[in-house]
Amino acid sequence: MQPTPKLPDWLNKTEIIPQTVAKPDRFLIQNLRLLTAILSRLAQPTIRHQSTRQTPGIQLLSLLITILIVVLTHSFLLIWLIGLLTLIRICVLPGQQIGPLLKRVASISLVALALILPNFWLGHAETTWYFIIRTEIILFNIGFFYS
Repeated sequence: MQPTPKLPDWLNKTEIIPQTVAKPDRFLIQNLRLLTAILSRLAQPTIRHQSTRQTPGIQLLSLLITILIVVLTHSFLLIWLIGLLTLIRICVLPGQQIGPLLKRVASISLVALALILPNFWLGHAETTWYFIIRTEIILFNIGFFYS
């Protein structure tokens, strides 16, 4: 028979070690609060302005006709009037929709302007400004369609 191995002294002690209660981690609590706030914001339904809402088919038709007019016209007065009507339509939107609309259009406009701006050195400045104004009117109409 083999002798049973003897355990070290520190394993034979029967001391009870008091357990310390850890303080709640502030980082974890802050993350949970942030996550709760984000989820509650996402869970809220989008508030739509119902009084002037059109059917999607009419909106799409209006968007396509507006874009077609803006692209094909050479009259600065007509471009100016369409831009004014677009701004009036945007001003009628509720405040909750204006912020996301402006962010969306601004992000797309940066890409469009980066592609258009070299034309200042290659072409006429007046034509470039005209093209930028037309592009912005089209982008605002597309952004208004998606809001």
